[in-house]
Amino acid sequence: MQNDSNIKFWKLSVAGLIVLNLLILAFVFISHKLQISHHERFEQMPPPMQGGENPGEFLCRELKFTEKQKADFEILRNQHHEAMDSMEEESRDLHHDYFDLLNNENPDEQKVTALANEIGQNQKARDLITFHHFEAVRKLCNEEQKKHFDDIIHEVLHRIHGGQNQLPPTHP
Repeated sequence: MQNDSNIKFWKLSVAGLIVLNLLILAFVFISHKLQISHHERFEQMPPPMQGGENPGEFLCRELKFTEKQKADFEILRNQHHEAMDSMEEESRDLHHDYFDLLNNENPDEQKVTALANEIGQNQKARDLITFHHFEAVRKLCNEEQKKHFDDIIHEVLHRIHGGQNQLPPTHP
């Protein structure tokens, strides 16, 4: 009787462990699939302005640019995009190098700090490029357009950043 009880106990224990292992495997498999599908869904999301009016079109429409202003704006926009593309590529490279330092058990703090400073300098340069771009766009405007530009610049920046709250609040 005691022997039958022990066998029954061990059979139930093994069965319980098998069920537990199957549940863990199912959980790992499902969570991995969810993680992949979430990642794929994120990659497939359109950029903030895709499928609608982009910030440049919004500005031209809101400010009621003339054809000459639109042509001048297009030149400024292309120069800005070219400058920003190289800065964004540099930012990606810096971030890649920065987080590669995590591959070391004891990352060199001087390298960590130096790369963090370079990333900060890159962001500063990008912000200055954007500021000077909009400064040049504002110079394209007549006096009435400048007033409206001042009223909508925060909305334009909000649209550029896809609604992310990275900008200071507008002041009425």
